[in-house]
Amino acid sequence: MEKLRDQGFACQETYGNNVNGDIQLLDDTDVSGVQTWILSQYQMFNPKDASLQPQPSRAPSEPHLEIKTSYLCGQEAEWIVRKETIIAVVSASRISRPSQKKFIEAGITFLANVPRSEFS
Repeated sequence: MEKLRDQGFACQETYGNNVNGDIQLLDDTDVSGVQTWILSQYQMFNPKDASLQPQPSRAPSEPHLEIKTSYLCGQEAEWIVRKETIIAVVSASRISRPSQKKFIEAGITFLANVPRSEFS
């Protein structure tokens, strides 16, 4: 979240097991900028998968980011796609290929393999 703020994006952490996502953007007009910034980080953490960069297209009225620390696949990815508020997923681990494809189809930007030290 600190890195988002450093980029000039207003955001706040959600608490508990918030069904909308882990970080809420406070300004709906930041959605495109946040998605573009996440995509700019993609090749740094996923150099072998540069061709899978999703094109951002989801822009809900209460945008959230989902943060994951373990391998992301199956039902968890389905849950994220069904949540209309999530514009991006950032993971400290891998995201399965089928899940990546689901995110791309849903217009959800994603970033995998981010070292835990980057989450502050």
